[in-house]
Amino acid sequence: MNRRNFIQGLAAIAAGPVPPAVAEGASLTGAVNLASPGASQYIARPEVDLFADMEEPYPCDHGEPSGARLTIIWSGEIACLDAQIGNHFLGCLQEIDDPGALKAGLKSLLRGQPVPMGEFYGDGSNRFSGAELKLASGELQLNFGPHHCFGVLRGELLATFMSALQFRTEDARA
Repeated sequence: MNRRNFIQGLAAIAAGPVPPAVAEGASLTGAVNLASPGASQYIARPEVDLFADMEEPYPCDHGEPSGARLTIIWSGEIACLDAQIGNHFLGCLQEIDDPGALKAGLKSLLRGQPVPMGEFYGDGSNRFSGAELKLASGELQLNFGPHHCFGVLRGELLATFMSALQFRTEDARA
């Protein structure tokens, strides 16, 4: 088995299947990989978090996973976008303390401006974590400092992710 097949197999196991469609009014919790077929049906479901696994910016094999993940969490009223690698939290944009933070971040991304991500502390403060998102050259980059890119979203996955993020930030303020 070559390296690419091994990594794709691990990624498929980690992503898991898309939750099955459930009857109206039934409870569904968990997270859906936006790269999975049928994931778009969950964009308007607040009980389901949406995530996109990022790929290496300069992969040996096309589509090689970087280990970074962006997750859109939405309650139907409040939205949050967080970034992590494995179990390590890198930062987030959230609307709990600042109702317009995620929407403003999305607008900045679309203008090509980097968007700093915060970390929250027990004293209630929000400080820059060092991570930032940047939309450039047709890809969404998760950067740490000026010279380190943790991962990128490209192509159809980028379009689906941005569409889901826009829907959830618009609907959160409606």
